[in-house]
Amino acid sequence: MAPPICLLGPPELHLTHPTPAHEENPPLGKYQSSSLTPTLNPCLEFFFKAITTSSDPKRPQNHAPKYGYTYERQKDLTECEEEAWNQDPLTTLGLIFCFRMVGRPNKEAFYKSLLWVHKNHPLALALNLNVFGDLGWFKDLLEILSRVLQDSIVKKREEKRMKSCWNMSYWSFCDESYEEEEKEEKEEINTITDVQIARAKAAVDSYQDDPDYRFLHDRVSDVFVEMLASDLRSLKSDEIEKISYASKFCPSIDSSYDRATLICENIAKRMFPRDDYEEYIDLEEAHYAYRVRDRLRKQVLVPLRKALSLKCSLAAKQNKKSLSLFKNRKVLIALEDYRNIAGCHDGGGNNESKLKFKSHMNIVQKLAPKKAIIDVFW
Repeated sequence: MAPPICLLGPPELHLTHPTPAHEENPPLGKYQSSSLTPTLNPCLEFFFKAITTSSDPKRPQNHAPKYGYTYERQKDLTECEEEAWNQDPLTTLGLIFCFRMVGRPNKEAFYKSLLWVHKNHPLALALNLNVFGDLGWFKDLLEILSRVLQDSIVKKREEKRMKSCWNMSYWSFCDESYEEEEKEEKEEINTITDVQIARAKAAVDSYQDDPDYRFLHDRVSDVFVEMLASDLRSLKSDEIEKISYASKFCPSIDSSYDRATLICENIAKRMFPRDDYEEYIDLEEAHYAYRVRDRLRKQVLVPLRKALSLKCSLAAKQNKKSLSLFKNRKVLIALEDYRNIAGCHDGGGNNESKLKFKSHMNIVQKLAPKKAIIDVFW
């Protein structure tokens, strides 16, 4: 009887081929990019991660695997920031400010990066707040302070929840009890006044219990006090053009930022210290806080805002006048620029035009944000 037939197939079938866990080039999903590679400089990777991260919260940031392929988990912005900071802290801090300054500003990446800096290196953020005053980013100071406070409040809630659920076998019971406590707290806070009191209590507790937040709060107040005092000196000397926008963005009393952070009280107390004014020495703390807040509004913010509005109106008139002059002469200016640039190509010896054209191109190249940063870090 003939033996059964056995099919062997081609020789390649019996060679051992390692089966990879994922394809070499799997298809990329929406919002995915193959530009980031592990060989990038950490500072460059942090920069590219920030500029490719959308500031729209509705747009997805973390992409789940599709089609059954095993993707390597993409790094979060804070993870890239940590690696960049470990390599070069000064360059990383400069990159964070670039997110707010150059190209299309990504404020969400800017705030998120600074929040990470406060969590891990609070002094590095607090001691560099003068840069915000020099650049006129007063509203960003308030936004950062508000986000840090909100983050600390959420952290306290999580710690409270973890303490109440110390036994792993009672997780479900703890979750139910914690949810019941939250419902009771929400039922207690019904009116707008109750909400304001709850926010003020959270702000006071964070200022007293968290030394890093307290130092940041004091530094933000110092920046406003320094700029407001300088603006008052400029106002007294009739140098309105030197007045900054600190009075414009300084929170008004009982505004949203003031209710959330109580920043006006801190600014007022530093603007009018108790020891420098005899009328405040014997006052109670609550009465003293009320008096200086009212004085800040009447003697500092109101006159500076009036002067600032006058400065803006004068600047608008000058811009309108210059715009009308430009409209009248735009044809002549266009022809003159065309003649100067064309002179660079005719070889006619117009060296001055050549130098101006080259200098303008050099300035444009230096101001290109991506190229300038990439050239530094390669």
